[in-house]
Amino acid sequence: MSAQERTALRGRLGLAEDDERRLVLFAPTWRGGVSKRELDREALVADLTAMASRDDVLVVYRAHRLSEKLLAGVDLPVSVVPKDIDTNELLAAVDVLVTDYSSILFDFLPQKRPIVLYMHDIEEYRAERGLYLDPAEVPGLACYDRAELASAIGRALAGEGGRAPEGPRPVLPLRGRTGLVTPGSSLLRRRPRPRTAGDHQGPRPRARVC
Repeated sequence: MSAQERTALRGRLGLAEDDERRLVLFAPTWRGGVSKRELDREALVADLTAMASRDDVLVVYRAHRLSEKLLAGVDLPVSVVPKDIDTNELLAAVDVLVTDYSSILFDFLPQKRPIVLYMHDIEEYRAERGLYLDPAEVPGLACYDRAELASAIGRALAGEGGRAPEGPRPVLPLRGRTGLVTPGSSLLRRRPRPRTAGDHQGPRPRARVC
């Protein structure tokens, strides 16, 4: 993406060229089962409100495609990313990604920009759906409480959460599954989940595994 294209996309998302705020994307994975999705609307509104409480950021939201229909009638405090914006182009335009257990974080890694992992329900999620990786194994700044979201974003803007932890190279997404995944033996240590389509809506090409 050229600098001009990035500026144009940021403008479409509500950030004018002379606006000094940073662009933050909240893109969580879905909750519930494959046949029965769940969305805590009040919690989502509260989370977005907490993120948007900072004067130095503009927060936008992209729902997982399996959760999108559950947003009907919800008055969100931030803008929803238009459906026609490609996910990879969106990731190239934002300054900070806030996500949870979604493999979208792997798509964002090439940008070398900060990631905040908002894992307020990690024990419940781990029990119900499992994780392929411990969160300590993936890059990102961990946040476990809504009250810490605004400060976590501030720390991300200051440069935290942008590097992979020291250790064996590469955590990579396994397409067709959700959650934090990696090639090799760690897949055997977590209980598998049903196959689903890719994470977040919008046209997105298959990532190259190098």
